[in-house]
Amino acid sequence: MIPTLETERLQLVPLDRNCEQLYCNFYTDADASKAYGGPISSAAAWSRLNADLGSWYLSGFGVWAIKDKRSSELLGVCGYWQGKGWPRELTWWLLPDARGRGLANEASVAAIKHAYENFSWSEVATYMNDN
Repeated sequence: MIPTLETERLQLVPLDRNCEQLYCNFYTDADASKAYGGPISSAAAWSRLNADLGSWYLSGFGVWAIKDKRSSELLGVCGYWQGKGWPRELTWWLLPDARGRGLANEASVAAIKHAYENFSWSEVATYMNDN
């Protein structure tokens, strides 16, 4: 079972079919998704959602949808990703309107805490392109 995590302003909730529009909005937006290989088609965004959800079942970890507690709006994702042959890493993305408010940091702290307490990981890494 994928847990739900809570912060002051956010819930990190399991991905489900209700995340389709979130993924479509992000991945079809060229500016928003360029660091993640976008833009891509809505069909390809659906495939990314399925892959992210499948990670929980294949790897035992994955990303959560970031949900605003007050509005219940889905804002992005945060959690762990590991492609075949790649190191495991903390990752996140936010829709453009959700940026600049410290939400990625808030979600990341919850995800890191969960990893240390529940996965017994000795370290959590993230890799960022400076561009």
